[in-house]
Amino acid sequence: MWEKGLPVPHLQADILDHHGIFIGRPDFFYPEYSVGVEYDGEGKYRGQYGITPEEAAISEMQRTKQFGNAGIWLIRITAQTLNDGSWIRHLSQTLKQNRGKVFPAEQWRSAGLAWIPNQPRRPRGSTRK
Repeated sequence: MWEKGLPVPHLQADILDHHGIFIGRPDFFYPEYSVGVEYDGEGKYRGQYGITPEEAAISEMQRTKQFGNAGIWLIRITAQTLNDGSWIRHLSQTLKQNRGKVFPAEQWRSAGLAWIPNQPRRPRGSTRK
């Protein structure tokens, strides 16, 4: 996200519904656009965490619906979309479409931003001297 020049998201923001009940904590959150981003590891869909793949899929669908009902568009990243880069195009497009759709300040809280804004970008693979 940083390398692509996207806005700075908040990390692990607590999201509340309009009653103040905790919904979830996406990996990244853009309150100015009402967009959350989550990385979906494959382990939960392979039964590695004590639940069946079917239970994991149902749980994720319900969670996505809860975020949607609260007014948040959730972008999911998988190993495939991470590798092929499609997630960044999807996120960029969604941020453009959601410009001005600010999520209510009283319905989220965050420990901070993912990076310091306005830091110079270095070419990928470069090192500081």
